[in-house]
Amino acid sequence: MNVRPFIAMVFLASLGAGAGPSELSESEVSARTEAIVNLARYVEWPDGAFVIERTPLIIGVYGHSKIYKAAFDAVHGKSINGRRVIVRRYHWPQVPNSHVLFIAPSERYRLPWIMKKVEYSTTLTVAEFDDFLTHGGIVRMSTKDDKLRFHVNTTAAKDVGLRFSSKFLGVADQVVGQP
Repeated sequence: MNVRPFIAMVFLASLGAGAGPSELSESEVSARTEAIVNLARYVEWPDGAFVIERTPLIIGVYGHSKIYKAAFDAVHGKSINGRRVIVRRYHWPQVPNSHVLFIAPSERYRLPWIMKKVEYSTTLTVAEFDDFLTHGGIVRMSTKDDKLRFHVNTTAAKDVGLRFSSKFLGVADQVVGQP
C-alpha cells in the first residue's frame, strides 16, 4: 500500500475538521460590519494619524471574510467624523495601512505576525479571537445571548495613542486596563 495518498487524505481531513467557526448568517455579518464601521465614531486618533485634513478614514479587513464586501457596501459615499470612509482588504504578508483593522477568523494562525505589523501604528485592531486582547488587540467582539459584545483593552489603545469615548466604554462588556 502506498502511504503517501493516505497521509495526504488524513492531512486534508484534519484541515476540514479544524476549519474553525461556522459561517456567519447575513444578519450576523451585518451586525459585525455595522459595529466595526461605527466603532470609528467613538475613537479619537492622535495627531499625525491622518496625514492631511482630507485624509480618508480607512477601514481594513485582513484575510477572507464576508465583512469586507458588507463594509465596502455599507460605507459607500459615507463619512465619519467629517472624513470620507474607504474599505481595503489586506492579505498576508501585506502591512495593513488602515485606521481600523478587522482581522478575519481566516488569519487566526497568523495573528502574532499581523499584530507585529501594526505594533507601532495608530491602528484600532478588532477581532473575534478569545485571546485577542492578550495578543495586544484593542477590541474583541463576541456574541452572548444573540447580542454582540465588546471587550476593550484600553492599555493597548493608550499605547498607540487612541482614546475611546466614555459612551463606548460604558456599553463594553469588559474593559481591561486604565481608560
